[in-house]
Amino acid sequence: MQKFLVYLLALGLSFPWIALGVMSSTHYYIYADSFDNGGIFSTSTLYNMQSTLGESPVGTVSSTTYEIRGGYQAMERGSLSLLLGDSDLSLGVLSVSTVSAASTTATVTTDSATGYNLSVASASWTQGTALAPVAITTFSAGTEAFGMTTSTVGGLEGNAFALTAGQPIVSASGPVTSERTVLVFRAAIASGTTSGNRTHQTVFQAAANF
Repeated sequence: MQKFLVYLLALGLSFPWIALGVMSSTHYYIYADSFDNGGIFSTSTLYNMQSTLGESPVGTVSSTTYEIRGGYQAMERGSLSLLLGDSDLSLGVLSVSTVSAASTTATVTTDSATGYNLSVASASWTQGTALAPVAITTFSAGTEAFGMTTSTVGGLEGNAFALTAGQPIVSASGPVTSERTVLVFRAAIASGTTSGNRTHQTVFQAAANF
């Protein structure tokens, strides 16, 4: 009997969005400045807070094409979030007569005007003998293989991946809100596959194109 578990981790990388109005030199840049009468950066074990006093002007002015955000509190450098619906997947007991599968959903939100990239940061076997990595959409019972495919939430099959570090998975070219990609892990064994429990850990990384 051999059980197979897949552990997933999510990382998010957000890079500074340098606007055209930024003040810079060869080695330095001032991302933004503000006119105010005070403020402080406060921290505790779990939280931090940035505050300002007496800012002028404050608020957002926008048109069809442009937007001005006045005030220190409006000077965010962009946002990015990556959520995995389930980070602990079990493919159950592997059998030569079946193909085992389990899935989770990656949800990405970013306000980056040029989108984001989702990739594999690292992938490793943390328990047991590795299964042969493949990048195929169709698995066959009795043929040893392990890999992942992507699909849309509606079920449309996407690309196949042999999980390796640096492997790009999905990308977008503009801002997205709760864009979901289903990640489907599949495994199959052959009659000669080494028995025993297996655990595989994959770390996914989202990077916004700021």
